[in-house]
Amino acid sequence: MSVTHYSLPRNRVLLWLIGQKSDIPDEVQNRLIAPLFTSIAPAAFGAVSVFIFNLAGYVRHPGPAFLILLSIDICLFALRFPLLMRSNRLATEARSTPTGLVISLGLLWCTHVGICNAVCFYTDDYALRE
Repeated sequence: MSVTHYSLPRNRVLLWLIGQKSDIPDEVQNRLIAPLFTSIAPAAFGAVSVFIFNLAGYVRHPGPAFLILLSIDICLFALRFPLLMRSNRLATEARSTPTGLVISLGLLWCTHVGICNAVCFYTDDYALRE
């Protein structure tokens, strides 16, 4: 069984955000960071569902808003999933992982999902709101 080891982010803000302290043992820190590197399948299903939702929004309301959201979906998918696969591989090899970038892209994706929800409520389309 391979042991995975994830690096701490180098950015002070990200360190503060994930609540890492220097007095926590390395093994515990690794266990706290590991869930940030989600498995690929749930992340892919989440990204595909948001993409389908935005595609439905574009079909119902053609215009720049949903087109921009679709473009952002594609870009985030293209950036995030190769990074997650590479990071998980690096962690199993006990090499340094780009934890800060993984956290930043995760936060960006969460922000994107929130903006998608706000746009859907702004359209006042009952099918998109429910």
